[in-house]
Amino acid sequence: MNLNSFTDDDLDDESLDLTSLIDVLFLLLTFFILAATFVPPSLEVDLPTAKTVQSTRLPERELTFSLNSEGDLFHEKNLIDLEVYRNLIKETLEETPIIFNVDQAAPFESFLTLLDEARSLDRHRFMINAQPTGLAPGEILNPSGPEAAVNGAGSDNSSA
Repeated sequence: MNLNSFTDDDLDDESLDLTSLIDVLFLLLTFFILAATFVPPSLEVDLPTAKTVQSTRLPERELTFSLNSEGDLFHEKNLIDLEVYRNLIKETLEETPIIFNVDQAAPFESFLTLLDEARSLDRHRFMINAQPTGLAPGEILNPSGPEAAVNGAGSDNSSA
């Protein structure tokens, strides 16, 4: 009886089949991509502070605009003009709130123009983000969960 029955030819015939491992890796990758929470990008603005700021739950659907210190209007990090702003508002449901991230150095006239345009399209639900007094810039009032939005003003019938 020969205990050393394996030869070099037997070793060459054997190979490691990685097909099932690759399949599992692709399934895991697909799972994590689909399970990830996608957050729409927003423009970094230096929010003003307010004493009456409250943490509120973000609505399921919202329309977010950012106004930088030069008065430029952005939607999801894309620079837009007033016509695109009007079209975006027209395309959304009336009950969808409009959220404004306005830099504290932004020209007030630019912000007022945005409010007037929204009201002329019969939209009256606004949320204006502000930084709570006493927090450092960039610090969030409640960093966990969907309640991280900090809103200084919001109304159904605002009058500015």
